[in-house]
Amino acid sequence: MKAMPRRRICDALRFAIALALSFGAAQAQDPSTVVARPSGIPPGDSLLGFWRSSDPARKGLFVDMVTDSTIVAHTPGDFYATCYVDGVSLVGLARFGTPVQPELKAWSRYQLMRATWVDATTLRVTWISPVSGTARAEETWTYVGSSTMSVRDTYLAGADSLPKPGDFVYVEQLPEVIHRVAPQYPTWAREQGIEGTVMLQALVGKDGLVKDARVVKSIPMLDPHAVDAVMKWRFKPAMAKGQPVAVWVGVPVKFTLR
Repeated sequence: MKAMPRRRICDALRFAIALALSFGAAQAQDPSTVVARPSGIPPGDSLLGFWRSSDPARKGLFVDMVTDSTIVAHTPGDFYATCYVDGVSLVGLARFGTPVQPELKAWSRYQLMRATWVDATTLRVTWISPVSGTARAEETWTYVGSSTMSVRDTYLAGADSLPKPGDFVYVEQLPEVIHRVAPQYPTWAREQGIEGTVMLQALVGKDGLVKDARVVKSIPMLDPHAVDAVMKWRFKPAMAKGQPVAVWVGVPVKFTLR
């Protein structure tokens, strides 16, 4: 494919951004344009939390509320999309971490996104080229849980050998962090002055890996980022009678503007 002239790329990018932003602004300013949701379609705030994508390249993604009419959908290191809820779908502009179409260079990092509800917990997501207006790819997002739920509850359904939150476990030595991953601190959260400490309970397995994480002290817009980071931590496991044991421990995750 022949590379596009730089001026045409810039004009197309400006048009795509203006289209997405003007659409959202119109919806936010004129409530009469919001179409009533069909039966079973959830309100906007129930979008918030963790989702699983049918795309194997994305193991999970987060949806955060920024304003009353704007949400952000993102997978750390993959894409970041600012979207507007129009009543029956989400419309937004996404910036990917790597080019979607390498031949278009930097421009190909941007894609328009439209997501429509299949049912109350499923979204069909279409990625659209802002240059041609044609659909490039589709995937399905399935709701996993809110920010106060564990990302891995589904996977732990049969893990009866692991202690549940609040279970007493005898230990002689508590887990010790040996590899710590810093949480992603969204730019929009910094700009709004959102900071503080999210307190988690993390289940550290006998192998030192984090099996589960639950929010016990919340900063709603930052909870998913705290959980995502702690799930990647590695510990020296707790010990009892010379053997490693699985145990829940408190983990503070700080977000500070300074």
